[in-house]
Amino acid sequence: MTPAEALTLASTAARLGRLRYTKHARERMEDRGATRDDVVSACVTATAATHQRDDVWRLSGGVDAMGDVLVVIAGVDPDEVSVITVTG
Repeated sequence: MTPAEALTLASTAARLGRLRYTKHARERMEDRGATRDDVVSACVTATAATHQRDDVWRLSGGVDAMGDVLVVIAGVDPDEVSVITVTG
């Protein structure tokens, strides 16, 4: 998968409300005060995808609902996008 394909899949899943959230992601979101709307915004506005390992991608360049930088680490494959963690 190319970075452009990963960005497209993540953005589409976010817009359609099809993101899945791991327990770890939900915990980190709570720790950082990030909502699901923030994660959706970050995925839709992300401008870069960096391959980490296997199907894991770092989606960066995006912003949360308030316009603050939010990076999403997600498992991205054609059938599912799973949010693994978020960071500012």
